[in-house]
Amino acid sequence: MTQVTIIDAVNAADDKFKLRCAAYCRVSTEIGGQKHSYSAQVDHYTKKFENSETETLVDIYADEGVSGKSDDKRDEFKRMIADCRRGKIDRIYTKSISRFARNTRDCLKNIRELKSLGISVYFEKENIDTAKMTDEMMITIMGGLAQEESTSIGQNVAWGIRKKMRDGTMKYANAPYGYKKNYENGDIEIDEETAAVVREIFNMYLSGIGCRGIAEELNQRGVIPPAGKMWRQNLIGNILASINYVGDSIWQKTYTSGVPAKQIRNHGEYDMYYVTSDHDAIISRETFDKVQKILETRRIPRTSPQERIFSRKITCGCCGGLYSFHNRKYRSKWECIQRSNHGTCDGISLPQSRIEKTFIIMCNKLRHTYTDILIPARKTLNELKLHKLGSDTKTLDLYKQIAALKEQRHVIATIRRKGFMTEDKFQEQTSALDTKLLKFNRELRKISRSDDEDRVVEQLDILIDVFGKMTEDMERFDDEVFTLIAEKMTILDNEKIEFQLIGGMKFTERIVSE
Repeated sequence: MTQVTIIDAVNAADDKFKLRCAAYCRVSTEIGGQKHSYSAQVDHYTKKFENSETETLVDIYADEGVSGKSDDKRDEFKRMIADCRRGKIDRIYTKSISRFARNTRDCLKNIRELKSLGISVYFEKENIDTAKMTDEMMITIMGGLAQEESTSIGQNVAWGIRKKMRDGTMKYANAPYGYKKNYENGDIEIDEETAAVVREIFNMYLSGIGCRGIAEELNQRGVIPPAGKMWRQNLIGNILASINYVGDSIWQKTYTSGVPAKQIRNHGEYDMYYVTSDHDAIISRETFDKVQKILETRRIPRTSPQERIFSRKITCGCCGGLYSFHNRKYRSKWECIQRSNHGTCDGISLPQSRIEKTFIIMCNKLRHTYTDILIPARKTLNELKLHKLGSDTKTLDLYKQIAALKEQRHVIATIRRKGFMTEDKFQEQTSALDTKLLKFNRELRKISRSDDEDRVVEQLDILIDVFGKMTEDMERFDDEVFTLIAEKMTILDNEKIEFQLIGGMKFTERIVSE
């Protein structure tokens, strides 16, 4: 006779079987209103789980007064992720994507990892639940909006700071060496102990001791430097060149850019603000000016950022050697190393500007002809790949579908560029194509390994994308475009430059005159 055993139903209200939930809160500043927002978020999540029969609150992770542009500075967020990896959390609640992450890369990275651990995230404001999400494109779009929100806030803050610079009311966040911060009024005041060291550095330099000798002397005496464990030559040079010590200030010598934000030296991209008599002077202007004249005579010329991007990318068509940059007072130029060092090569020398102008001409020609050169080349490579695959019908079908989708994407981009499609429609159609491409590429990676043909096709796609997005001829040298598409240049003896682009494409252009 058949025996039946009854398995008792599990009580969903039992804490043992409840989903273990965590809440993540964050506010990005320490302004009063934001402080209230922080407390409100913590209070909201505490009450949310008090009477829940299906979920229990494990912990509230709250970062207060830090930026959300990257994960690096969010200790509580990192603690939450660590607890997820230890298997302590089943589900995360957060107010919005902008609270969870303010750049798309970090947002997707963390969501992918959490999904791989079986952990879902619910964004209340956007009503997005990753447990029910079938299309990662939605998170990409929302993450992009959050990133744009962060950028907008950053721009507003930057505007306020620049206004203070223009008005002459900007305050030092940290006092330079030789000064101390007065936290009552925000001004800086002379710190006599370290100011004496600054005066000594200037006097030693005027007496004929170089920066390295000054650093060694201070280290031997055990003088504590402003940062780090040792005095260095470059630190002494920075102090000697700083106008802070005559009581003046220069604002916006650096600026932030990118996501995550990075500090970048201002080479004229933004206005700088010189404020005289901003604070008490440690060094007289006469002493400072004498030091600057000596520094100027000893300064070694440096290349500009654009000059550096050509480094090790120019070869000589005569001897095959590399070109190096020679910074001269009246005429700077690129010249073959064999010619400049040994005089054994007849390769021509060129100023930076002529190389840049020749690259611009090559790009503009390719912009008008890329559909006749690059697209057929990509098609030929795809056909060779398909022929090589032979009887592998599954892989063959995937390659055909990927090639067709890429072609559709290019056609849509062309239609949008000519103004025959709205931006919303363009985004809708490209998003759908990108989703399909992502799916097919994943399937392809599962059944085949990438080879040289795949790499070349990908590089041709980059070239097609670059020139397809150009709506007008390039007028100024674009170092980002050069870095992205150019592998090397060869200066030929008939005064032409051969540009070798990614994907193995080579184009020769006559060097423009001065």
